[in-house]
Amino acid sequence: MEHKYIRLIEAGIRGLTMGTKAPDETKAPMCLNLLKPINKPMYEELLGKWALALDTYKRKDLKKY
Repeated sequence: MEHKYIRLIEAGIRGLTMGTKAPDETKAPMCLNLLKPINKPMYEELLGKWALALDTYKRKDLKKY
């Protein structure tokens, strides 16, 4: 199960980074919450990557207007 969560989180991060998905279209936030009690170090690493990708997405989105 842990591998599935990690795969979905990484796919969400990739979608945000490439601009093909919006944050609410990914399952990454839900999977991050499910991963936290299972593997805390991996959760923290992926949370950092998610936050960076989300920040990049928001900056790109602001440039459109």
